[in-house]
Amino acid sequence: MKTKVFISIMTVPGLVVLLFLILFNSQEKRDILLRGRAYATSGMGFSNSKEDELSGVLKDAFNKIKAMKLTNNPEVDYSSLMASFLQAAVSLSAKEIARGGDNTMKDLAKRTDKRIRSKINDFKRAKEKQASKTEKERGSGVTTSTFFTSLDLMHERLKSYSPAGSFDYDFASVLTIFHQTVNDLSQVFLENSIDSDLTKSAKKIIYENEQDIEQMLEWKAKRKFSE
Repeated sequence: MKTKVFISIMTVPGLVVLLFLILFNSQEKRDILLRGRAYATSGMGFSNSKEDELSGVLKDAFNKIKAMKLTNNPEVDYSSLMASFLQAAVSLSAKEIARGGDNTMKDLAKRTDKRIRSKINDFKRAKEKQASKTEKERGSGVTTSTFFTSLDLMHERLKSYSPAGSFDYDFASVLTIFHQTVNDLSQVFLENSIDSDLTKSAKKIIYENEQDIEQMLEWKAKRKFSE
């Protein structure tokens, strides 16, 4: 009987099981394997583990925006993009408020949540208003691919991102990437729009985002974490 058991273990399936048991003899090794599997199977090279849930928010936003069918009209498309894309900032802020431990970042998240929710409502109204305008009342020259180039830049920024081990620090890193992308999209719009109200909104959101980015970069510079 012992001989049969030994032979069965030494078959290919038996060796696989044996290696599996050896590898999983500690919690640390188990975690390493699971993280590696998540990284390898994620579409953009981001882990799906809890420590990477922040970048996952942007990954979801990226996929959702890339699936949108735009009109090649700058006012309508910019309003549509912002109304949808800005939801990611609300999600990021909610996670920081719930899980963050640094008061400065939690306060920034609360401020961001309030500011962005207001922007989302503004862009939803702007979208309805712009959709009713005639061709002559709209800007021109921008294409869907032009807006999507800004999203591709976000993709590249996220590829170089890796969690630092601090939720507050990672929140600052990911929100900075998000704000930079919103500013890129807004700049594309400003180069093609003729609507004065939306132009003012785009300039304001760029200014406000730049203020937050500066604060987050200064805050990160004082921490010892590194990406």
